[in-house]
Amino acid sequence: MQERVSTPGPATTPAPPVHSSLAELAAEWITARIIAGDIRPGDKLTEVALAEAAGMSRSPVREALRALSRQGLVSIEPRRAAAVALLSTRDAADLYECRLLLEPRCMALATPEVGSEVAAELQDCIDQMSAAAYRSDGRTYLDVVTRYNRALQECCPNKMLASMTSAALNSSLRYTTILVRSAQQYLSLSLANNQELHAAVTARDLDAVHKATARVLTSARDQLLQLINNIPGSHSRN
Repeated sequence: MQERVSTPGPATTPAPPVHSSLAELAAEWITARIIAGDIRPGDKLTEVALAEAAGMSRSPVREALRALSRQGLVSIEPRRAAAVALLSTRDAADLYECRLLLEPRCMALATPEVGSEVAAELQDCIDQMSAAAYRSDGRTYLDVVTRYNRALQECCPNKMLASMTSAALNSSLRYTTILVRSAQQYLSLSLANNQELHAAVTARDLDAVHKATARVLTSARDQLLQLINNIPGSHSRN
């Protein structure tokens, strides 16, 4: 099958405005174009074409591609063009099935081990998540909710379980990236679910932590599968 190279022309997604953090704006713009179907999963991406379409220099586009690569939405291989990661409902469903097997147990085991320093970090994360959701700032929300999860998971005394849970979280970042940037509804619901989880952690109620973690994951999974089905070029049946 012939490779499709993305050569953006006039975009349905407006070019990002001038901003103090152009790399962040470029990442938001590229993600929006993927969701809109202007750039499809599997497409090759070139800095020159993206910079021209976005109306900015190559430098912020390069940084944006690196950031999206760290989040798993774009793959970058040495001496080859960057490419949009493939998105599939089957892959996403399998991934969240694994997370549902691992993460509720990991979070429950971690809860009694949370000390005062970690507890303060978790509360700070919840405060920042609330502020980010209020501003509809999906990028910051994703960064902070990921930091919350990692801080709690690292308290788990079963280090093998913690490692496997962290690996599953890393694998899901490319999906979470498009989810947090797709709709205000996701941020509001995710915040409510994570606040419930945090209340259970604070109360050291292990059963409630287990159930709340499962609710966070099933809610995200259901919204994600619906979103992927609506993205042109995604593998909705694979």
